[in-house]
Amino acid sequence: MGKKAHDTRILAAMRIHNVSHLLTFNGDDFKRFQGIITVTEPKDLTRS
Repeated sequence: MGKKAHDTRILAAMRIHNVSHLLTFNGDDFKRFQGIITVTEPKDLTRS
């Protein structure tokens, strides 16, 4: 129920479709899935 359930549904869809990387503005929401998926935030992609 709530936000955690939505994140878990995203993870389930990713696993079904063999997607291992997620680009999101809410990386902290997916920390509990470390080791299952690779989470990247847009700020991590910008050049310094």
